[in-house]
Amino acid sequence: MSGPRLIARLLGAPAFSWGGARVAPRAVKALALLAYLARADGGVSRRDLAELLWGLERVGSVHQALHTLRRAPGGERWLSVGRGPVRLRVRCDVTVFERLVARGRHGSALALWRGAPFDGVRVPDAPAFEDWLGLERMRLEDLRRDALRGESRRLAAAGASAEAVTLATALLSLDPLDESAHQFVVRLHLQRGDVRAARVQYEACRALLDRELGVDPLPETSELGDAIAAAERAIRDHTPLETIATTPPALLRPSVLVGRTEELEAVGRAWSEGRIVLLVDAAGAGTSRLALDAAEGRGRYVVLEGRPGDAGVPYASLVRAVATLRRVVDGEVLPRWARDELGRVAADPAASEGAGVAGPTVSARSGPAVAAALRSLDPSVATVVIDDLHAFDEDSRRVLLAAIGEDGAQRPALAVTVREGALAAADARSVGALCAKGMAVVIAMSPLDAGAVEALLVSVGIDDGEALAADLVGFTGGNPLFVVEMLKDLHAAGRLRPAVGLPTDVEAPDRVVRTLERRLDDLDREALRAVRVLALAPAAAVDLVAEVLDLDEHRVAEALGAAEGAGWLVDGAFTHTLAQEVVEAHAPASVRRLLHRRLADALAARAAPVGLVAWHRLEAGDDAAAAAPVLQAAAEAALTIGPSRQAMRWLERLVASVDDSSERYARALLWLGSARGKLELERAQREVEAALDAADRHGHAAIALEALITLARLARTAGAYARSAALLDDASQRAGIPTPLKITIDRHWVTFHLAWARGEFTAAEASLEALSALVPDDADLAYERSTLDWHMGRLERCAERLAGIDRSELDAAFSGHVDHVAGLAAWALGWPQRSEALLLRALATFEAVGDVQHEILVRNGVALALVGSGRFDEGRTHALRARRLVRGHGTPLFAADAASRRALIDLHCDEAGDALRALQEAWDAVEGVTDPYRRSTILSVWAGASAAVGDTDGALSSATEALALAERIGQPLACAIAERARSVADRYVGDTDGAVEHAERSVRRAARHGMVEQQGHALVMQARALEAAGRAGASDLAEEARALGRARALPHLTWLAGNVLVRSGDEGAVAEVAHLEARLRARSPSGRLLDL
Repeated sequence: MSGPRLIARLLGAPAFSWGGARVAPRAVKALALLAYLARADGGVSRRDLAELLWGLERVGSVHQALHTLRRAPGGERWLSVGRGPVRLRVRCDVTVFERLVARGRHGSALALWRGAPFDGVRVPDAPAFEDWLGLERMRLEDLRRDALRGESRRLAAAGASAEAVTLATALLSLDPLDESAHQFVVRLHLQRGDVRAARVQYEACRALLDRELGVDPLPETSELGDAIAAAERAIRDHTPLETIATTPPALLRPSVLVGRTEELEAVGRAWSEGRIVLLVDAAGAGTSRLALDAAEGRGRYVVLEGRPGDAGVPYASLVRAVATLRRVVDGEVLPRWARDELGRVAADPAASEGAGVAGPTVSARSGPAVAAALRSLDPSVATVVIDDLHAFDEDSRRVLLAAIGEDGAQRPALAVTVREGALAAADARSVGALCAKGMAVVIAMSPLDAGAVEALLVSVGIDDGEALAADLVGFTGGNPLFVVEMLKDLHAAGRLRPAVGLPTDVEAPDRVVRTLERRLDDLDREALRAVRVLALAPAAAVDLVAEVLDLDEHRVAEALGAAEGAGWLVDGAFTHTLAQEVVEAHAPASVRRLLHRRLADALAARAAPVGLVAWHRLEAGDDAAAAAPVLQAAAEAALTIGPSRQAMRWLERLVASVDDSSERYARALLWLGSARGKLELERAQREVEAALDAADRHGHAAIALEALITLARLARTAGAYARSAALLDDASQRAGIPTPLKITIDRHWVTFHLAWARGEFTAAEASLEALSALVPDDADLAYERSTLDWHMGRLERCAERLAGIDRSELDAAFSGHVDHVAGLAAWALGWPQRSEALLLRALATFEAVGDVQHEILVRNGVALALVGSGRFDEGRTHALRARRLVRGHGTPLFAADAASRRALIDLHCDEAGDALRALQEAWDAVEGVTDPYRRSTILSVWAGASAAVGDTDGALSSATEALALAERIGQPLACAIAERARSVADRYVGDTDGAVEHAERSVRRAARHGMVEQQGHALVMQARALEAAGRAGASDLAEEARALGRARALPHLTWLAGNVLVRSGDEGAVAEVAHLEARLRARSPSGRLLDL
C-alpha cells in the first residue's frame, strides 16, 4: 500500500480522516475495530479480532466489518486485509503523544490532548475489548499526569507562574489528595504575590485532608501556611483597609442589550416565518437576556423557566410551567379536555412556586394539553420564552418538547434558551428533529467586540472606557456575563480605572467561574450561608432559610440583603443561573450534605411534595434504606403518570439497599420493571421475574399476582403470546374463582394477538367481539379493529375507521398508535407522501414519550414508505437505527422487521449479497416464533435476492414457500407480494407462462384491495414476463404501471415501468428514465440500482 496514511485522533472522541476526507464508521464495533487497529503494533489476526469484539465463533462478523471499512474513503489504501494479519497504515495522535512525553516535550504533548481517550466509545457486549480499553485509558491518563507535572515545573522555573498555576490546578483535579501538588500550587501563588489565592488553596488542602483522611497536613505544608500568615501580616501592616463597595444597581442588570443586533434580527426573521427560536451557547453568553429583550419588543410575554433545583424532582418544572400558562390562557378557546388536564397538573394557578412531583395529576395527555394551551393563550400574549431548558427536570423536558413539537398553528412566538452541550442525548435528538422538520432554527451567540463592550460600559455609567473595553474583550473573550462580573470584581476592590484599562496585575481566569468564586469569598459568613441554602432550594422563603440555618428571620433577611448588595441576588433570586451553580459548587461537600439534610427535614415537616423531600434526602447522602419510605412514596407518585427515569433511579437505589425478603423490595422491583417496559423490554422482564420470585419466596401473594399479570403483558409486547397465555392461566388459578375481570380482559387480548400471529384473522376478530362485551367503548378496540382491517386487506375501511377517531380525547401515545396504523394504510394504498407524514408524526410522538418499542416499529414503517419515494438512503438510515434500538429494547419480531427492511433496500440498490446476509439475520430472528406473515414477506424478498445472485433454485423454493404461507393465512398484502416474487422466480428458471400467471394474480389481488403501489409493481412483473415469453402486451402493461407511478409520485415504480417501455422502443420514455435513474442513484447508498 502507498499514498497518504489514515489519520487517527483518539485523544478525545475518536476521529479518522484520509486525504482530507472524513472516515466515520457507523457501527460501534467497526469504530472500535478501527481504534484498536490504530493502536496495534504490527498486524492482528482475524481470530484475535473476533475474540476481542464478537466472540471466536463470529469470525464472519470480522470479515463484514473489514469489508465495510474498505469501502470508506481510501480504505483500500490504508487497510490491508490480505491472507495474513490485518494491518493499518496510520498516523495516530496517541503514538505521537507517547513519543513526546518520553522525550520530555510535555507542552507539545499536552497540546494533542483533546479530552478523555476514546471518549464515547463503549461496547458493553465485548468484555475483552472493554478490558483493553480501560487499561489503555488508564495508561494514557498516567502519561498525561506526567506531562502536566513536568510542564508546570518547567513553566514555573521560566517565571511563567500564571500558566504554571493553570496546569498545576489541572493536575490537582486528577488527584485532589496529592498533598505535594497542593504545596506546589501554594508556592506558585506566593511566587506571584497572590496571597489570597495561596490562602484559599492552603485551606482547601487542609479541609480536604481532614474530611477525607482525618489527618493534619505534612510539616512542609504547615510551613507554607506560616509563610502565608506572614505575608498577610505584611499586607495589613502596609495597606489601609477599605470597605467593600456595594455593587451599583446598573451593574446588577445592565439596562441595555448591546452587540446583539444581528442576533435580534435573526430572531425576528425566525418568528415572522413561524419558527421556534433556539438560542444556544455557553454559560454567560446572554441567551436569556436576548430572548427576554426580543420578547419584550413584541409586547406581553410569559416565561417558563428551568431552575437547577428542578433536576432531581420529576415534573417539578412542568407543574410550575402549567401554573404559569393557566394564568394567561383564554378559557373560552382552550378545549375542555385540555382545561381539565391542566387543572389536574397544577390545581392552583397561583401556586407557581409549588414545584414538585405532580403524582397522579400528570398523564400522557399532559403534553397535548400544554400544546393546546400554547395555541389558546390570551390574544395579548405575543411570546412565550422557555428559559434554561437544560435546567428542567428530564421528565418535564420530555413533555414540553413533545408539546412544542406539535402543529404550531396560531400559537404565539416561541423562544427556547439552552446551554450548549447540556441536554441529554434523547432531548438533543428531539431538538434536532424540530430543526430537521423546519419548525425551529438554532441561533448561536457571537462574542461581543470592543465596540459592544464599550457600549455596555456606557450603559452602566462608565465613560471614557475605550481602553478598558479593549482589555476586557481580551480577558473575557467577549462573554457579556464575564464582562459584568469582572466589572463588579474591580468595583468591589476599588480598582476600576476606565481610562487606564485593567490593572496590570489582574489575573486572566480561564472562565467566568473563577471570577465568581473570587467574589464569593468576599461575602460575610451569614450572607454566604444564606445564598448556599437558596442555591439548593431556589424557591425557599426567608422563614425556610432561617429554619435550615437555625437563625432568626431578621438576621436572615439582613444576610440576603447583603448578598443582594454584593450583586448576587435581585429581588430574592440569583442574578443568573451560573451564579447559583457556582454558589452550590463552591460549598464544601460536607456543607452541601448538611444543608440538604436540614432542607429535607424542614420540607417534610411542611408536607412538601414527596419527590422534593426524596431528592434532598439522597443529595444529603442518606442511606437509601433509611430513606426507603420517602423513596417509595416519591416513586409511586411519579410512576402514576407513566415512565419516569428519575423515579426508576429512586427504585434502583431502593432495590439495592433494602432487605430482599421485604414486601418493599418485591414491590419496588415490580414497579421498576413495569416502568422500564417501554424502554428496555428484556431488562424489564428480568426485573419483574425477580419480583415474582421474591414475592413467591416470602409469601407476598398480592405482589406475586400483580407480577404475573405484568409479565403476561410484557410477554405480549414481546410477541411471546403463548407464554403470555400461560402466565395468565397461572394468575387465574392463583386468583381463584371468579377470575378477576382484569385477568379475563387480558386473556382475551392475548387470544386475539395469538390468533393474529398465527394468521387466524377470523378467530382474532371473534376475540375482539368478546372484548367489546366487556369494554364496549374502549378506544383500544377501535384501534385494534383498524389494524385487523389492515391485515385483512380492508384498507379503505381501516383508513375510514382511523379518521373517525376523535383525537382531541386521545393522549399523545395513543395518537401515535393511530398515526402509525394510518401511515401503514396510506402506504399500502399507494400514498407514500401521506404515509411518510403520518409515520414521522408517530415517530416524533414515541420519541418524545420515550416509547422505544413503538419507535422501532414506526422506523421500520418509515423505511418502507421511503422506499416507495425512492429515498433509499433515508430508508436505510431508519432501518439501521431500528436495528440499533432493538439491542436491549426490542423483540425478535422487531429485529426481523429491521433486517428485512434493510434487505429490501439493499436489493433495490443492487447489493444482493448484503441483502441475503440481512435476510439470514431476519430469518434467525423469527426462528421459533409463530408468525407466518413475517416469514412470508422475508421469503419473498429472499427470492428476489437469490435470483439477483443467480441462485434460481433458491429463488424458486423461497417464493414457493412464501406463497404457501401467505395463502394459508389469507393475508392480501403478503399474497400479492409473494405472487410477485413467484413471478420473478418463474421467469428466472424459464417458466414464462408461470411468471405471467402469478404476476396477473398479483395484479388482480392488489387492485381488489386498493393496493396501488403493489398493483403497479405487479404490472411491471407481468410486462417483464410477457417480454421474456416474446408475447405482445408488455408495453401496454408498462404504460399502465407508469401512469400509476406518476399519479402517486412513486419514482421507483415509474422508472421500472419506463425501462420496459424503453426496451419496447418507446423513444419518448428515454429522457424520463434517464432523469429518474440519476435521481434514484443519487439516493442509493451504493450508487447503483437493480431492475429484476
